[in-house]
Amino acid sequence: MPDHVPRGTSSARTVRAVSQAASRWETTAVSGFCLDTTRFGDRLVYVALGSQWLRYHDVSCGCGLDWVTVHAEAAGLTAVQCGDGWVALVGPGLTEDVDESALTADVLWEAVTGMSGDGRVEAAYVRDCHDVDRG
Repeated sequence: MPDHVPRGTSSARTVRAVSQAASRWETTAVSGFCLDTTRFGDRLVYVALGSQWLRYHDVSCGCGLDWVTVHAEAAGLTAVQCGDGWVALVGPGLTEDVDESALTADVLWEAVTGMSGDGRVEAAYVRDCHDVDRG
């Protein structure tokens, strides 16, 4: 399965990749902001773990629909790449037009859960995200 989802599109590939919970990425990392020049170039992304955000969505919304396509993309976020159990998101208020010294996932939280975010500031980690796909 290719790990690139074209800007502004959603697909069954995204849904499958985000739904799979048994990936190495998912068991060794947490959702968060990521700078990885190998995988994402110079772009800041938010790497969201599928099972984590699916739980947030199921507990808060419970609509039974895909949280990426129905909520995140509808809020103006774009899935730029996905892998086994994760999706990389970009967009206004998440990774664009933001103060990079005070990053929050509030825009995504509000889109997925329908509740206000808590304003918790997160650091952007520089990591070699592509290594987690190698097993």
